[in-house]
Amino acid sequence: MNSLKEFEQQLFRLDPAATDFLLRVDELVEAVPESDRNEGLIEPIFAFFEAHPLDDMGAPGTLVHLTEGFYPSYTERLLDSLRTQPSYNAILMANRILNGRLSDQERSKYMSALVETAKTPDLPRALQDLVHRFLERRRKLDAES
Repeated sequence: MNSLKEFEQQLFRLDPAATDFLLRVDELVEAVPESDRNEGLIEPIFAFFEAHPLDDMGAPGTLVHLTEGFYPSYTERLLDSLRTQPSYNAILMANRILNGRLSDQERSKYMSALVETAKTPDLPRALQDLVHRFLERRRKLDAES
C-alpha cells in the first residue's frame, strides 16, 4: 500500500455487511506497512464508521484495535463523532475508554458524551439501546466501587 489515500479508498470499497468483511479488513490493515501505521489513519477510519453507523465491524474488530493503538490521539475525533454522527463503533470505543482507568474528570467527560449521544435527534433505536446499556452498566460498576 502506497499511501493514506489508497488506504482510505480501499477501506471505503469494503462492505461491513459482507460475509468476508472481517477477513478483507484484516488484509487491508496488514497491507499497511508498519511505518505507515500512524495517526493519519484515524480520520478515514472514523469517516468509515460514520458512513456505516449501525455496523459493528467485529466488535471491537481490527479498525477499533488499530485506532485504539493511537490513544489518546484519537479521543477528540471520537468525541466529535459522538456529537455529530454517532455510530456503533464510536459508542463502543467510548465505552471501552470508560472501562479503563480514568481520572474523575475524564470519566465525567465520556459519560457526558454518551448521555448527549443518547439525546441525538433521529438516533437509530439500536444505537439508543446500546448507549443506554453501556451507561447503565457503567453506573452500576461505579456505584460498586
